[in-house]
Amino acid sequence: MYRDCLNGNVGFDPVVFLFVFAGNTGERLGFYPLKPAFENPDTISVNDANCTASPLNLCLEMGQYIDTIFLPPLPDGYDLSWARCCRNEAISNIPSDQGISVLTHIPGTLPNNSPQFQNLPSLFICNNEPFNLDYSATDVDGDSLTYEIVTPWTGQNSAGWGAHANFASVIPQNPMGPPPYNNLNFLAGFSAQTPFGQGNFSINSQTGLISLTPIQEGLFVFTTSVREYRNGVLLSENRRDFQVKVVECLPQGTLPVISHDLSGWSNSGNDTLFVQSADSFCYSISLFDSASADFVEFFPASSSLGIGGAMKPPFAQLSSSGKNPIQGEICWRPSCELAGDTIPIIVGGRDLKDCFGTNQVFDTVWVVVLPLKQVEAGNDTSICVNGGIAQLQAENAYRYKWTPSIGLSRDSIFNPLASPPTSQLYQVTGWDSLGCPTRDSLWVWLIPPIPVSINGSDSLCLGQKGELDVSGGLNYLWSTGDITPNISLIPNQTTYLWALGYDSLGCPGDSVWYELYVEANLPLAGFTAFPTEGYGPLEVQFQNRSFYSSRFVWDFGDGSTSQLSNPSYTFLEPGRHQVKLTADNTIGCADSIAVTYIEVWSPKWYIPNAFTPNGDGHNDVFFMSGGGIKAIDLSIYNRWGQKIFYSRDPSFNWNGSTPSGQIAPEGVYAWHIVVFPWTGDSWQRSGTVTLIR
Repeated sequence: MYRDCLNGNVGFDPVVFLFVFAGNTGERLGFYPLKPAFENPDTISVNDANCTASPLNLCLEMGQYIDTIFLPPLPDGYDLSWARCCRNEAISNIPSDQGISVLTHIPGTLPNNSPQFQNLPSLFICNNEPFNLDYSATDVDGDSLTYEIVTPWTGQNSAGWGAHANFASVIPQNPMGPPPYNNLNFLAGFSAQTPFGQGNFSINSQTGLISLTPIQEGLFVFTTSVREYRNGVLLSENRRDFQVKVVECLPQGTLPVISHDLSGWSNSGNDTLFVQSADSFCYSISLFDSASADFVEFFPASSSLGIGGAMKPPFAQLSSSGKNPIQGEICWRPSCELAGDTIPIIVGGRDLKDCFGTNQVFDTVWVVVLPLKQVEAGNDTSICVNGGIAQLQAENAYRYKWTPSIGLSRDSIFNPLASPPTSQLYQVTGWDSLGCPTRDSLWVWLIPPIPVSINGSDSLCLGQKGELDVSGGLNYLWSTGDITPNISLIPNQTTYLWALGYDSLGCPGDSVWYELYVEANLPLAGFTAFPTEGYGPLEVQFQNRSFYSSRFVWDFGDGSTSQLSNPSYTFLEPGRHQVKLTADNTIGCADSIAVTYIEVWSPKWYIPNAFTPNGDGHNDVFFMSGGGIKAIDLSIYNRWGQKIFYSRDPSFNWNGSTPSGQIAPEGVYAWHIVVFPWTGDSWQRSGTVTLIR
């Protein structure tokens, strides 16, 4: 740390307590006392002989506190911090009662070293003179660095923990708090971005070069930050507080003159150079001052020359000879990664007799690194799953490498044959003649077998034509040799067929098999019937005599049907009935037979005109004969008109007795009958019958 030994009221602390916090939670994990590594602090000399009429009243001391501490691994790392109060009362842009917080972050999983600043801070700068300070840092890990102006911190965090007027430093009795820390308040007319008030003030984010032109004298504080990134991930931030005095300086000499010469190289306006990446070039540069007795020198002022840590090597190299004038040469071989970028090479020049940081001149050459010629892998392609081969064809490179090598005939030629086991993304890296790589990729897609299906007849009767069609592809091939989607055939036995389907690339799908069953035993219909004639209702029993049949349909000729194997059926209507039997099997092969001899007689009846109920077994009862009659309504009367017998049964028998069971006398008896046939309308008749004993 640095101490203003002129305006500061206290010396270096005898012990500095470094507090440790968990990076993710801010939990205070402990503290470590650090003792000074010096008996007497180092005094930073001030070289102001060329700047001021009289020696400046400035004093700066540097002290180091060094120790080694061991911390166990922690996924989110650690924050290490310390705080002190208060700042010098002589400072012009901030209140003196505000302290300072110092913080560093240790990443949890990555080994890391903090950036190291190259130059000591300047103790003074000249008022109303352009001033430049190289604030750049280096990082041994090669991490990328960026720079910015930030707001200084006070000695306390947002919860009020830290150093303050009552406790000038953080100690175990007045512990440090975890970040975030409070921003410092500036006096009116000043801010973090304008710490010198009016006037230019900036920092180059890539080089760390601070440029300013102060317009008032005083003692000023400002803070810069350097952030380090690895693969785009922020690792840490390091801040540096500056206290610098602005003073009136002697008039400086004339500005040196700096120039370059790009002749012999492809350029535009002698300030823009066009080169291929990995191609070396050199151009000359010169610097002189009109005061021939003064010495001049070059200094790097851009990240392309290796300052600032924003770029990766190789860097442009600056060499020079002479004192005034001096001749220099810039040589560079831009890396392949810079292809397509435009990078400035900025070289500064100064008169060593002038005040440090003032009267500087800069020369800028814009280097346009032309884009690399892109290797081209070619278009995505598709091949058949089984045995397909793709011819790859890369171009626009001097040397090639394909990855992965699986399925490739060779991986180091521009046109290997590819037959991967599955769909594969191939990347080709192509190097140009200077060794710069570009990459491209393509897919080799494996087309899976298209699913095809056969539809249509699956069972045929012998001699029947089958219709089959295949779907799912663009083109087809049948085992019969046909190439159309639809085929017809009349097989004489059960047949097995296959079909192949082809997609638009001609890739065959898996063959699909189809069994076409042929039934050789055709149904043969036959039956018998009993009886085949009679009065209605005539019940006929049918006996099925069919062969090779499993399903039956009977048609009884009057609109009635049956699916029983051996049905019985009652015919009511008089007439001749045609009976038809259709027999088939489970696949629809059918046969039929028709019979036309089922005869239903028309209704008939007969009533005798005399009977002899004498018990001799001959003509003992009065009855009605015939058929086809469903019911009757019969009444018999004696000579006096008395009803002596009644029946509704067509099979009635009157034995010549009265209702009381007495024997009726001989004589003539009248009868009246209403006849109800099974079909058709009823009719009625009247007559007489003679009872003879």
